[in-house]
Amino acid sequence: MVSGDLMFVELYTEFHTFAESPSGSGQAGWKKGDVTIMTNWVIYTMEGDKMKRIRIAHFRNHDPKTAKFK
Repeated sequence: MVSGDLMFVELYTEFHTFAESPSGSGQAGWKKGDVTIMTNWVIYTMEGDKMKRIRIAHFRNHDPKTAKFK
């Protein structure tokens, strides 16, 4: 949805972990080979044709075995 300089999107996102996450990082516990699938809501504040600000809200995690898109 777009209104003025704001754009709202719902993103279905899939992450594949290629290396162990370093201890103490925000992703601690992700292991090589893990797949994380989630839906996030994103609000972009646009300036011209460029993104000036991005805000993301996590909505839901999906089970990789039953995820809708493969």
